[in-house]
Amino acid sequence: MPCLKLPLLPRWQHPRQERLSDTISEHSPLLPQHHHHHQHQQQPQPQQPQQPPQTLRTKYGTCTSILHYGTSSSIRLYTTSSSSPTRTLHVVKTLRPTTSTTNSSRRTTSSHTQRTLKNTLESLLSSTLTHPHLLHTLDILPNSQLETCLVSEYCPLGDLGMYISSTTPSSSCCCSSPEGPGRRGIKRGLDSTKANTIFSQLMSAIEYLHALGIGHGDICVENIFLTYDPPIYSESSAEMERNGRICVKLGDLGSAVVVASPSSSSSASASAHSRFSGGEKWKDQDIYALCLGLSLGIEKFDDLSPPSIRLRRRKRGPYASPETLSPVEREHEDEPEDKEIDPRAADVWAAGIVYLVMRMGRILWRSAVEAEDGRYAEYLRGRRRCEGYGGIEGLGSTQCRNVIYAMLDPDPRRRIRAGEVTRSEWLFGSLDSESPYYYHYHHHHHTP
Repeated sequence: MPCLKLPLLPRWQHPRQERLSDTISEHSPLLPQHHHHHQHQQQPQPQQPQQPPQTLRTKYGTCTSILHYGTSSSIRLYTTSSSSPTRTLHVVKTLRPTTSTTNSSRRTTSSHTQRTLKNTLESLLSSTLTHPHLLHTLDILPNSQLETCLVSEYCPLGDLGMYISSTTPSSSCCCSSPEGPGRRGIKRGLDSTKANTIFSQLMSAIEYLHALGIGHGDICVENIFLTYDPPIYSESSAEMERNGRICVKLGDLGSAVVVASPSSSSSASASAHSRFSGGEKWKDQDIYALCLGLSLGIEKFDDLSPPSIRLRRRKRGPYASPETLSPVEREHEDEPEDKEIDPRAADVWAAGIVYLVMRMGRILWRSAVEAEDGRYAEYLRGRRRCEGYGGIEGLGSTQCRNVIYAMLDPDPRRRIRAGEVTRSEWLFGSLDSESPYYYHYHHHHHTP
C-alpha cells in the first residue's frame, strides 16, 4: 500500500469553535479538509495586532517619592498622571534578590535562592490573604529590571510610629529609643481610647494569620500602616481626622513563617478566618500547601547556613521576644533542648510591645535579655513584685494590665494567644462598632 503524505496540521490560532470548524473535516476530525474545496473555504481573517503588556508606568504612573530603600527591597509612591484634580496613589514594593559580596559562589547561590523563596512566599501571602486590617497586594508585575513589584493601596497616615510622633504633645517623643522625657512620668503616648481602637484592629489581623497557621515574624510600629475607612485623600490632616475613621493595615509579610495546618487550629481561632475570602482560598485552592513548602525550604536554607550567618539573620531589637534571643529553659528533664518554639508566640509578644509604645510614646528596653539590658531586668523584677511593673501599672484598668502582662510573659509556653487577647473582657469592649470585625465578634465570640 502506498504511503500517504498528509498535509501539515494548521497552527492553532484561537480557541473559538468557529475557527476550529474552518480547518477540521467532519469526515475525519483529525485531518484538515482537502484543498479542492476552495469554494467553501473562508478567506483567512487578518490577525489583530497584539497589545503590548502593561508596564508599571502605564498602569500606575510615575514614582513621586521613595519611602524606603533597603538591601532586599524598596518602597516607592506612584502617582497616576490624570487631568482630573483627584490623583490616584499606590505604594509599590520592589523585591530584589540579595547580592552577596562573598567569594564563595555556593554561598551566593544559596543566599540568592533563599531570597527568591522569601519573595515568592511574601507575594503569595500578601495577594491571597484578605482581611480588613491586612495590607493586601492588588497587583504583581515586573519592572524594567525584571524585579518583582507588589502594588498595594496608599495609607495616607503613614506607619504607626509616624502617627504616634505626630500626635504626641512633644516632638521629642521617640518610638525607637528608651531614652527621652517619657521617663520623667510625662504622658507622651496616645490616649487609651485611640490606642485601644488601633490595637483591637491589629490583634484581629494577627489572630486571622495565626488561625491560618502563619506567623508574621516582624510586628513593629514601622510595619503597621494607618489609613481611613472609607478612604479620604486630602492635603489637610485635620480634615481627614474629622471625616474619617482610622483603619489599621498590617503589612510586610517578608518574614512570615507558615507553621501549622489551618485545620489544627482551635475551633474558636479557626472561626476567625471563616468570614473572609482569604481563608477560604487557602482551603479550597491548596494555597496553604504551597506556602508551607516555601516556608520549609526557607527554614532548610537557614539550617544549612553557617552559625555566624544564622546569628546575623536573627531578629533583634526592642520587639524581639526572649525566646528568639536566648534558649528557653526546659520545663521537664525529658524535654528536648532543641524543641522548636511556635513563632506565633513571638508575634503576641511584639504586639504587646506595640501597645506599650502607643501608650507611653517610647520603647521600654532595647533587648529582652536580662543580662544585656537593665531595663528589661527591671521589668522581670517588677513582674515578681506585688506592686508590679510601673510601665504597665499605669495603663489603667485591671483588665488591660492583666492582658498586657500575659502577652509579655517571658515563657512562650505560658504566653496568651492572639485569639484570647481579642476575646478578653478588656479588648472585647474596645472594638469599634463600625469596624467590619465588630459584627463578627459580637455574634460569634460573645459569651454572657
